[in-house]
Amino acid sequence: MIQYKLHFYIAIIFVISLISCDNEPYEGFEQPQDGGGGSELNAVFEATLSDTIDFSANEITAELTEDGLQFSGTMNNKRIGFVVPNPTIGPKDFSSIDADGFYKSNVEEINSEFYTAQQGVLDMENIDTTSSMISGTFFGDFVEISSNDTLSITEGVFSEITFVNNTSSQDEATGGSLSVDIDGETNTFELSENNFPDDQDVAVYSFIQVNEDNQLNSKVIKLVLPSNLNQGSFDINNFQDQGSVLNPYSIRYDNPADSSIFNSIEDTGQINLDTVSESTIEGTFNFDGQNIVNEEVMSFTNGSFTIELN
Repeated sequence: MIQYKLHFYIAIIFVISLISCDNEPYEGFEQPQDGGGGSELNAVFEATLSDTIDFSANEITAELTEDGLQFSGTMNNKRIGFVVPNPTIGPKDFSSIDADGFYKSNVEEINSEFYTAQQGVLDMENIDTTSSMISGTFFGDFVEISSNDTLSITEGVFSEITFVNNTSSQDEATGGSLSVDIDGETNTFELSENNFPDDQDVAVYSFIQVNEDNQLNSKVIKLVLPSNLNQGSFDINNFQDQGSVLNPYSIRYDNPADSSIFNSIEDTGQINLDTVSESTIEGTFNFDGQNIVNEEVMSFTNGSFTIELN
């Protein structure tokens, strides 16, 4: 009797989400990486099946979520994939809860043969968190869940595979403040809200300066930071027009009283993250902003902010 593991069910959910038309990306992967020779990304996912079949993926996908690392390679609708609940460097034994593997003979057919890894090793040799890239090797015996037929996968290698980071290390903000000199005049703001836009690896913190006479004319500064923060100094990015994907390390200033909106101009300053902890984010900034209507440029100097997290 095959001993199915707890994370086998994660693999089942994973493979169901992968079922799609040929070359059509599945949810979470809008731009699958090309594999094989001539790939601009140099991503490789290769193996030998039952000592005779050379498997070289022409579509490679990878995603990091709160449930762990999931990645796969597909060739001619045949797919090999893995789930690593705790992605760290080193070998992961398929007979433990450290990793799950699967092979599906045809991703376009729901009832096609589906094998799960029962013995073998997935070795995570490199996890580059800066460039979100993984490399390693794998081998093992995969057993078909209906017939109990065994498939041997050997000489497996994956390298320079870029993964999409869909984890969020930031908590909801409970309070905070921001101060900045706008063309030499000091303005103070209070944190009003923060949000995590769908399918974007950023958090947006909105600070407001309330106009007591007319709240509709209250000034707002939106600070965009990456979801995964580290201390350091980072160049200011351009705040994209509304509706576009937001750039991390960008800022927008709205002044409804004169109908002006200033977006940060790329490389005109820096955001310095001095404190990044589970309870607090603190930093300073300066940049030039450009009016989206008349292209007027305004300077924002001596900026500082504190964000309190729950």
